[in-house]
Amino acid sequence: MRIPILLFFAVAASGQRFNVSSIRVNAPEVSGVWGPPSAFAIVTGAPYSADELQDYTPSDATTPSRSSIIGHYARDSQGRIRMSEAFKPAPVWLTEIFDPIAGAAYLLDDGNKVAHEMRLPPGPPPAASTPRNATIEKLGIATMDGIMVEGTRTRFSVLTIETWKSPELQIDLLTKSSNGYSSRLVNLRRGEPDAALFRPPAGYTVIHEDGPFQMTFRFQ
Repeated sequence: MRIPILLFFAVAASGQRFNVSSIRVNAPEVSGVWGPPSAFAIVTGAPYSADELQDYTPSDATTPSRSSIIGHYARDSQGRIRMSEAFKPAPVWLTEIFDPIAGAAYLLDDGNKVAHEMRLPPGPPPAASTPRNATIEKLGIATMDGIMVEGTRTRFSVLTIETWKSPELQIDLLTKSSNGYSSRLVNLRRGEPDAALFRPPAGYTVIHEDGPFQMTFRFQ
């Protein structure tokens, strides 16, 4: 889910996440510098949970198609968010929690049972703008899994991305790219998720970070 894939594979995300830089992968470890978290639009009164399924259909017949779950998402009626996503630079998962009520964001280090806490920046995120050298076409309204969605097609010089978003839930339900990748939400459940999802797990040490911090994951 990094550029250009980042443009369309975080289908449930709405701008929230920890900034990350200085990624280094030296098997069996990946390290990087995280923080601060980005500001994001708070959506209340529209709780849900879902998984993200990524499909890849190659253009040549010799490469097999593949599908895999790459994300788990939940949001409660107060706008708290939890997202766990497969991390592209290495075979690890990252879990982030955003609590606008407490004004706190957490990045979990599951291997060391640590929750890195940072304050959420105030205010909404900057208004979205049309990417440079891109044109956007509106595709109208459709229904997916009983939910009304609005479609757009964004054309870049070498890539076309089609996105179907729910105005009610403020999440993307389906995104397709001309490079053979698509991403969609599955197992979508309306209703209040477990409140425990929106706080650090029991037994984790909470470390308050005043600035960007380094974190290292081990993988097989």
